[in-house]
Amino acid sequence: MKLIFAILSLFVLLNSGNNSYADDITTPPMADIDLIGDNVVYPVIARKAGVEGKVLVEIVIDTTGRPKDFRIEYSDSPLLNKNAIMAIKKGKFTPAYEDTTPVECKVVIPINFVLRGGEEQFVVKSARVKREKNYKKYLKGIKLGPYPDVDDSVFCDKEPRILFKKIQKYLVYPYKAWENNVEGNVKIKALIRKDGMVQRAFIEESTSPLFDQISLQAVFKSRHIPALRSDTTINYWTTISIDFKKNDPFFKKIMKKVPNPDDFIPVDEGAELIYHELLANIEYPEEAVENDIEGTAYVNVLVWRDGSIRDAYITVDGNKLLDSAALEAVWKTVMKPAKVNNKKITSWLSVPVMFLSGMLN
Repeated sequence: MKLIFAILSLFVLLNSGNNSYADDITTPPMADIDLIGDNVVYPVIARKAGVEGKVLVEIVIDTTGRPKDFRIEYSDSPLLNKNAIMAIKKGKFTPAYEDTTPVECKVVIPINFVLRGGEEQFVVKSARVKREKNYKKYLKGIKLGPYPDVDDSVFCDKEPRILFKKIQKYLVYPYKAWENNVEGNVKIKALIRKDGMVQRAFIEESTSPLFDQISLQAVFKSRHIPALRSDTTINYWTTISIDFKKNDPFFKKIMKKVPNPDDFIPVDEGAELIYHELLANIEYPEEAVENDIEGTAYVNVLVWRDGSIRDAYITVDGNKLLDSAALEAVWKTVMKPAKVNNKKITSWLSVPVMFLSGMLN
């Protein structure tokens, strides 16, 4: 029988948005960690898939001790997020104090979902390594903070220099847009860290959703020259504009490397989906749950020779909620590329993503 553990502790952030408490708090907030632990339920689908991981939930404890403004600060798997938040909502807290006056304060509560059980251990090495890398990346990001909000005014002597060749390294023209002669532009608001990596990013403007996910992925993976203030690198928000034009020499060249989805390519080993990772990335849309909507979304995925996903689209139109959730899950999943003569190649892979009510039990 598996033994399931949820290990918790409480971290206080001495700031809350634009309100700083670093000099004000004399008594930090408290949480009944045992009560939160008693309310943690290991998601069935995560347990069956052997998904483990840490979820860091940031909350605000108001002046009455009520938790609010729940936000996932970090997560090894979105499959664990909902249960982590539900457990914390059932917790009991006491507010922070400035002398004898209660004040609002942010805290971060980490919950570790861990499976144990000898032969029944389902933890896959590749997933564990990925989680460790993600967590190390997260810790590095913490050290480079604090980070400004997108609306904060930040002075700099020199704005970040965006290296578009770095973005192009992870960019292709979406196949559906290419075939249908769709051109456009995507503007992405990105927070460039002190080390040049992208900490946060979101779509600011877009002429077509066909370009959105490809653009975001390329921006998140790229590295740039950070902003400077008094010869010191700083964290800084900037806008990155990406044009998709079919006559662009870069896209003409890169699309020659993209096989036609309908062409048969003889391979020694076909591209493979790492199923447990896809399972961990699926989030059943709440509206679909409430309306008992089930079904299968069919996704065609462009698996690059390095195993990364460069393109994905729905092949059979179904329920829009499920199609969108399937695409989001697929984009987060690592694949194994196809091989010919022991050489990794780029190819397409058809992925059916099933949504069944039993996934939630």
